[in-house]
Amino acid sequence: MGFSARGHFNRSDFGITMGIPAPGTTMGVGDKVEVIIEAEFTGPPLRAAQ
Repeated sequence: MGFSARGHFNRSDFGITMGIPAPGTTMGVGDKVEVIIEAEFTGPPLRAAQ
C-alpha cells in the first residue's frame, strides 16, 4: 500500500520573512515552499498455500 501527496505553503504565512527577496529583486530565499511525499508500506510475507 502506498500514497503520494504534493502541496505548498508560503513561509510568510507562518511569520518567517527573513531572507524573502524584496519585490523586483531575486536575491534571497523564496517564500513558496513545495512539499512532496512519497510513501510505501509493506506487511509481513504471506504464508505459502498448502
